Amino acid sequence: MSTLSPADKELDISETVVNEGEDVQPSNPVACKYHNKLFLLPDESIPEDNSTSIENVGLSSITEKDIKSVENVESGKANGDIAFRSDSNTLQMENSLIDPSKDVKKQISLVWDNINVSVKVRPNPIKLLASKCLKKEVIGVTEIPILRRVSGSVNPGNLLAILGSSGAGKTTFLNFLTHKALSVRTFKVAGEVFINGENCSRFELAQISAYVQQEDIFIGTITVKEHLIFNALLRMGNKFSYKEKLERVKQVIHVMGLNKCKNNTIGLPGYTKAISGGEKKRLSFATELLNNPMLLLADEPTSGLDSYLASTVVGCLKTLAKYGRTIMCTIHQPSSEVFSHFTHVMILSQGRVAYLGEREGMVAYFSKLNFMCPKNYNPADYVINILSVIPGKENVCKERIETVCNQHSLQYQHTESKSVTNNVNNSRPWYKPMKFTAPFWTQFLVVFWRELRATLRNKPLIVVRFLQQFFQGLLFGIVYWQIPDTYARIQNVAGLLFLSIIGQSIGNVMAVVHTFPGQLPVFWKEYFSGMYRIWVYFLTKTLAELPFFIFLPIFFALVVYFFAGLSVDAGKFFIFYFILVLAGNASLSLGYFISTVSPTIAIALAIAPLLIIPFMIFGGLFAQSGSLLSWLTWIEYISWFKYGFEGLMVNEWVGYKFSNDTINACLNSTMNACFKTGEDVLGFYNLNADNFWLDVGAIFVILIVLRVIAFVALMIHTLIRAYV
Repeated sequence: MSTLSPADKELDISETVVNEGEDVQPSNPVACKYHNKLFLLPDESIPEDNSTSIENVGLSSITEKDIKSVENVESGKANGDIAFRSDSNTLQMENSLIDPSKDVKKQISLVWDNINVSVKVRPNPIKLLASKCLKKEVIGVTEIPILRRVSGSVNPGNLLAILGSSGAGKTTFLNFLTHKALSVRTFKVAGEVFINGENCSRFELAQISAYVQQEDIFIGTITVKEHLIFNALLRMGNKFSYKEKLERVKQVIHVMGLNKCKNNTIGLPGYTKAISGGEKKRLSFATELLNNPMLLLADEPTSGLDSYLASTVVGCLKTLAKYGRTIMCTIHQPSSEVFSHFTHVMILSQGRVAYLGEREGMVAYFSKLNFMCPKNYNPADYVINILSVIPGKENVCKERIETVCNQHSLQYQHTESKSVTNNVNNSRPWYKPMKFTAPFWTQFLVVFWRELRATLRNKPLIVVRFLQQFFQGLLFGIVYWQIPDTYARIQNVAGLLFLSIIGQSIGNVMAVVHTFPGQLPVFWKEYFSGMYRIWVYFLTKTLAELPFFIFLPIFFALVVYFFAGLSVDAGKFFIFYFILVLAGNASLSLGYFISTVSPTIAIALAIAPLLIIPFMIFGGLFAQSGSLLSWLTWIEYISWFKYGFEGLMVNEWVGYKFSNDTINACLNSTMNACFKTGEDVLGFYNLNADNFWLDVGAIFVILIVLRVIAFVALMIHTLIRAYV
């Protein structure tokens, strides 16, 4: 029998037996636990970067020479792949990450009482109007129950599995607890939640709990490690130093077995795939572990995983629960091995609780109700089958379900569930009066760092935007190749300049209408977790994309300007480029507004043309100012097309003089007017050269106002999701 160091004893690794005949006495051992076996690594095998880890797939990084196996680890140890170092600093932090049980204040007992959730079904507006016109009976809003009188509790150290057939209400139950996806307009909710014996609102519960959703939501263009660093800097608060936050990132990477993929990009769904589904699921848990949560909820954590990965993920949850955390997760058709990891089970059927208690007592409970689980049969599958509604036997099945649920209601004593919190400190240490853990300047810098990296990593999009500018300029330049010094130049130049503004405007709007609909799930998840403010996200998102809309138009301007043969003057070229950038960014603000108010990308693409066309019509080329309906003329004063067109025309025509040959040809023709200078052309279009800087200022004001409106729209959209 070898004697372990005090550090190893703190990890509760004891009663280990060294293989007979081996003398294990390393000076600074590293204790690594893998599948209920303890491995002691000699001092010389420790890397200098203190990053010894055990990968989730095995011990490929450790040779037989380095490993001395110790058998018969205390039964009940976790099956997760967890690496521990025995140096005091790292060991202390990893121990605190896995084992929060020494701090009694951090433990949570959760009780839910009489939860009822129903969905509101509203009548079809057309049918409702027809019924009123025909004076028929009008059917108002009907309610379909999803959860009915659901009560129960879960205590520190419990790993609770929420089972049930599809439609039983499992996800709705978790959404109720975490205040997610249950809008007041769509759902009617009722019920109470208690933490450590005290009443708790669902807003407070959402603050203190970690919720791993069924769908893994990430920014796909950053790496696993960058994602965890981003979350650590914004979620861990000021009580940890920057160095300690990076150390925590390293620890959760080790704990969740993400070392192999830590430098891989996460991947964009439908475009690129960089890490596997199992690694994404473990990354979701690693993200929540950064803040050492007291209460962890997971919706279908094994969804999309094979049996081995599913067992590994649930094994990690069992490890976390063993050290005093309270963990609940829904699970669909668990295998026997996965089911054996859970300590407690809650079974939902038709929105009611059919069983809530210890996993080991479930079979005996249903045996008393004359439902005998066959030998060598998965108890979870058996119970779900008897509590499912079979097509063609709906009445019999529903009657059986009601009988089982009623029996549970009679046996469940809710007053007893409240008393289980007597041994837990009730000083409300879980309540966080501050919504955001990081100061606003930290939020801004960290979110901007993430958004800039994510944007720069999206190389296909950058290439497409460059090609769009270049080939659009090439097309316009070829069509308007070297415009001659004739009176036809007047119309051609006006058409080219207006088309240039249209090209930049439509291209920019279409480039960003997908920005917020595609990333709103990520933003809402992070915002409601208290990571950053709304304005921080909006400002950093727009600033990260701004360089592309400032510098890429130079390729369009270079090709168009010189291919078309506009004024050969460096100053006029840069003014041409400047006005295009300014008008393009004004349209960009409109694109952001469309993006923030649109729930889907398809709707955003449908709305965009309807909003752009009116601004184009009143831009000064298709119709003269004041010649259209008076009650619509206000549109021209907020159209960046109007101010941009006037600015470009002034820039091109001021100082321009037609040749004598062109003027004489005009005088000898039947034309009504002959222009000698560019100022005459501006007068023909009712444009004023003195308005140039007024036009520039007007475009800038439109840019800012539309950008502010877009931010307000995003804020309203977010607040509606939170409170309505």
